[in-house]
Amino acid sequence: MYVLVLFKMGSGAETPELSRQHEAYIDHLIRTNQVLLGGAWGRAAGPFHAAYLLRCTSLDAAAAIASSDPYFRDGVWQPEIVEWDLVGINPGAIEPDLVSR
Repeated sequence: MYVLVLFKMGSGAETPELSRQHEAYIDHLIRTNQVLLGGAWGRAAGPFHAAYLLRCTSLDAAAAIASSDPYFRDGVWQPEIVEWDLVGINPGAIEPDLVSR
């Protein structure tokens, strides 16, 4: 199952330390093959400012992953969790320097 976790503005304050914690958490998700892609948008799309796409077993599992993200845990952002019926990926279209090894 694939789940898109969208970022809506929360009431918490972002700090450099919290940003480092979030980046470390995302690195962990990449190493464990739980996140396929993610990032911020050039401009907000409605209430949403960023997203990541998870591969997980259920919506509950996605909610648990998101709730462990320091950004969501500390209220800087609020997650909106949406099941994505992903039908394909073209790895050749991805810039090589964006692919983690």
